[in-house]
Amino acid sequence: MKVIMKKVTALILSISLVMSFTGVAFAAGEQTYSFSEAELAAIKLASVMETIAADYNGEVDYDKMVNAAFSGIFSTLDEHSEYFYTMADFEKFIENIKPSRLMFGIVFQKTSDGKIKIRQIYEGSSAIDAGLVEGDILISANGVNVSDMTVSQAIEEMNKITGNTVNVVFLRDNSELKVTLEKRELANKTVFVYKVEEMLEESKWEKSDEVRIVQITAVGEKTAEEMKTVIEDLKNQGIKRIILDLRGNEGGYVEIGISICKMLTDRGPVLSKVEGDNRILTYFSAQAEAPFSEVVVLTDDYTASAAEMITACLKDRGSVIVGQQTYGKASIQNIYYTYDSAYKLTIGEYLSSKGIKINKVGIVPDIYVELPEFLYYTLETSGEDIINLKKILKYCGYEIGSIDETYDDITKASVIKAKTELGLEANEKIDVYIKDTINEMYVGFLEQKDMVLEEACNHMFN
Repeated sequence: MKVIMKKVTALILSISLVMSFTGVAFAAGEQTYSFSEAELAAIKLASVMETIAADYNGEVDYDKMVNAAFSGIFSTLDEHSEYFYTMADFEKFIENIKPSRLMFGIVFQKTSDGKIKIRQIYEGSSAIDAGLVEGDILISANGVNVSDMTVSQAIEEMNKITGNTVNVVFLRDNSELKVTLEKRELANKTVFVYKVEEMLEESKWEKSDEVRIVQITAVGEKTAEEMKTVIEDLKNQGIKRIILDLRGNEGGYVEIGISICKMLTDRGPVLSKVEGDNRILTYFSAQAEAPFSEVVVLTDDYTASAAEMITACLKDRGSVIVGQQTYGKASIQNIYYTYDSAYKLTIGEYLSSKGIKINKVGIVPDIYVELPEFLYYTLETSGEDIINLKKILKYCGYEIGSIDETYDDITKASVIKAKTELGLEANEKIDVYIKDTINEMYVGFLEQKDMVLEEACNHMFN
């Protein structure tokens, strides 16, 4: 809606400010002024600014004033609309979503025997120049032994550097490899393909070699191109079924997400877009045949935005969703620029092809896999702590009683056993020490044991 910029008389301003913001027509002489709700708001804001400029007895920092006004305005909108005070703030935002960043270019995996091995190496990385290969075992980073750490802790240790290089030691065939790795600007690869036995190590399902796991970590500028190549490669290998892993995928570019929806489906609607004026636009796939006969989708509560759109599209087409309920972010933002700043504004939302709402709702999986929550630090142990403790102990292979708020003898015995094995004083107390150590143990087991993927395989192969 166009904002009227002409200067009106003080009489018109004073009358318009007290009228209802539903649209006002006011006659002055032979001229008729008609204002929308948005135009009246702009007039009110302009009137206040003009009065301050003319009458305020003191110095005014207009940049500070305008930023404060915009901050207040955007705080009344949804959580995804945002005002960037300076172009530097906006550039930081863009930096976080751009398709390349500084990295060592290595993807690690925790093995069943607790080792941290290289699962993937990015092209163009210093890891390739150093001669590292998939399967090499990480031993230390900058002199710190990481063998007993989780993957996350080991990566954090590698990033504790001054500059862009780290000295690391790997193990290959019982021989140590001492190399220096450099962080480089690398294309942020977002699509990875694995065999089932690579992710679960020991495959217990027949014909699992006929299935591939396709993991999309984000929906970036190059993701559609990566996905197109992956689909072509898998079709050439005769792969008819995939498990699409969208866990932890917080989305990205909407148009890329729509392209992926079209790639994975046959002819028909894939998504609908509802814009600010309630106009509905529906997107269609034109493919005569979908590339895969079965797609099982893995989600969690971090699956959001464009990744949720892909999930919704495939669910409407009959795919089974396994994991946890998705985040619930299917709103659309546009970027706008002022002369010295920028802002993003929500202009609509997406619905599934069947008209099912996603935004602020999320997508409920067909097969829900419950994961324990971490134990939090409290002075007193609550019933909820007991429930989470039991879930974690069970997940990590310890015996427990029934999952309730009762701290029973079976669970107490398992706490004593866990404390002993974790190097703590062997007693049944649930204190900050056991909470911290149990959480670390749980992270380690999460990296070794993928219950959601196992459940997906159980469904697909049984």
